[in-house]
Amino acid sequence: MKIFLILIQTDDEDIRNQLIERIKGFGSWARISNNAWCIKSDSKNTIDIRDSLKGLLTKNSERLLVLNISDSAWASYYIPKEVTTWLKETP
Repeated sequence: MKIFLILIQTDDEDIRNQLIERIKGFGSWARISNNAWCIKSDSKNTIDIRDSLKGLLTKNSERLLVLNISDSAWASYYIPKEVTTWLKETP
């Protein structure tokens, strides 16, 4: 199972909600912060995820970044325990 970090930035509440619903639709997910999400997937890659989300962005000021962090070391501070537990789980 691959883990992807998705960073989004938009001031439009409707677009943010649509992005969040689409992110949740990828499968297992965890919300890191207002603009950061992680998902787990075997069937997606960074390009698939980006392409699925980018059509929702309408302004040049909006941002989207998708990173595969599956084999990356990570450390956290003040991240909720349920999120760090989710990140540590082996599928």
